[in-house]
Amino acid sequence: MYHDGMKNEHEKPSNRRENHENSPDCRQWIILGEREEGERFRPGDWVDRLAGLGARFGPDRRLRYGRDLQSVFVDGQRALRISSCLAQNDAELYRMILDFARRNRLRMRPAAQS
Repeated sequence: MYHDGMKNEHEKPSNRRENHENSPDCRQWIILGEREEGERFRPGDWVDRLAGLGARFGPDRRLRYGRDLQSVFVDGQRALRISSCLAQNDAELYRMILDFARRNRLRMRPAAQS
């Protein structure tokens, strides 16, 4: 932890999301449930399956999605919002999600900033 007011340089933050969740360096992307060719991607629950990989159960035993990977609605359809900050929290999950989108030729676009 702390020793003489100095943080141990080898200790990892306990919640790395707090370090960057409001960072302007994090880019948000939307992965749509539509292939580059325009056809709908199946199975229909793919968004929930992938968003669930980054979710955790809260103290109330309810599933809580993280800020870096969320199920969203875009133009009335389910989509997956992914933050580039996920690469800092969980690089393996970030690469897996992007590889999934590329392999399945899913359309991606920048998320609207709010």
